Amino acid sequence: MYIAAMNIKSCKKTYKKGDVLGNEFSKEDISRFIKMGAVFSRGEERLTAEEFDDYEPEEIVFFDESDLRKIKSKAELREYGKRIGFEASMELTREEMINSLLNYIEEARETGEC
Repeated sequence: MYIAAMNIKSCKKTYKKGDVLGNEFSKEDISRFIKMGAVFSRGEERLTAEEFDDYEPEEIVFFDESDLRKIKSKAELREYGKRIGFEASMELTREEMINSLLNYIEEARETGEC
């Protein structure tokens, strides 16, 4: 079982600190959340590698600005962008990457993709 250590927003739901995460997150999302300190695991109900391999994500997780700023490296920002369908250039500065991601997320919300 994975517990939110901070607020985690997706298009359809906001998990508050202490909430148990649902199954809409991919293995990569959970791994990134753990590295960021956004979630922690508790109990015996951790997903096995086989369960992750068979898992089909139900939705894309769009971070807000504060969540994006917690991602420290440009490579991780770029990887997050790929997961939500945005290809960020490594030639951008970290700040430019964050702004580009925020613009992309805002457009996705306005067009109803989120």
